[in-house]
Amino acid sequence: MAHYKAVFISDVHLGTVNSQSKQLLKFLKNNTFDQLYIVGDFIDMIQMKKRLYLKKSHFKVIQKILSISKKCEVFYIYGNHDAFMEVLIDEHVSEISVKKEVFYTSSEGKKYLVVHGDEFDGVVTKMKWLYWLGDNAYSFALFLNRWVNRLRKLFGLKYWSLSQFLKAQVKGAIQFVNNFEQLVINKARKESCDGVICGHIHVHADKDCDGVHYLNTGCWTEYCSAVVDDDEGIRVIILESESQ
Repeated sequence: MAHYKAVFISDVHLGTVNSQSKQLLKFLKNNTFDQLYIVGDFIDMIQMKKRLYLKKSHFKVIQKILSISKKCEVFYIYGNHDAFMEVLIDEHVSEISVKKEVFYTSSEGKKYLVVHGDEFDGVVTKMKWLYWLGDNAYSFALFLNRWVNRLRKLFGLKYWSLSQFLKAQVKGAIQFVNNFEQLVINKARKESCDGVICGHIHVHADKDCDGVHYLNTGCWTEYCSAVVDDDEGIRVIILESESQ
C-alpha cells in the first residue's frame, strides 16, 4: 500500500463495457491519499444513452469514491462525456467539489493547471459529426482489442494495444495529439503554471515541453494509468489492466 499526496484519474468511462472498473477499485482500496482528482469522463453518459452497461464494480467504484470524499478532498473536473455535471459547477455532490478546472500545488511547490482537455479538441467543439465517427471507431477497436488479447494470452504473448497501434499508423492522429498537447500547454503558460495535468485523449504522458511539465492521466479503458504525487515527485504510473 502506498500513500500519495494526490492522485489524478480520468477517462474511466463507467457505464461502458470497456471500463476497467475492477482494476480502479483495487487501486482505490490498496492506496491512500490526501486528495483525489477525477479529471473528466468518469461516467460516460454519451455511450449510456446508446447502450446501458452497468456492472456491480461500476457501482462499487462510485460508492468507494463517495466514501473517500468523507476522509479527504475529492474534486470532480467534468469532461465531454460527463458534461451533465456542468449544472453542478462550483457546487458539492456529497463532499465532492465539481469544477471545470482547478489549480494544484505539487509536493515540490509547483503550480499545475488541472483540466480534462476537451475544450482544446477542435473535433469535439467544431466537428461533432467527425467526433461521433471517431468515438464509435475507437469503441469498435477496443472491442476487437479484447478478443485479440485473449488469443495472445493463450499463446503466452504480452498485452498489445490495437487502438494504439492504429493511432500510430495514422499521421493525422499523431498530429492531433501534438496539436492537443501544444494547446493545453499554451493554456498553462497563460495561467502562469509550471505544468498541466489533463486527460481526454487516452494517451498517458509525462514530459517537459519547453519548460512546462505536461502530464496526461491516460485512461481506465485500455492502460490503467494515473498521475500521482508523493515524496518521489509528481509522475505517471501505469498499472496492470484486466486485459494483461
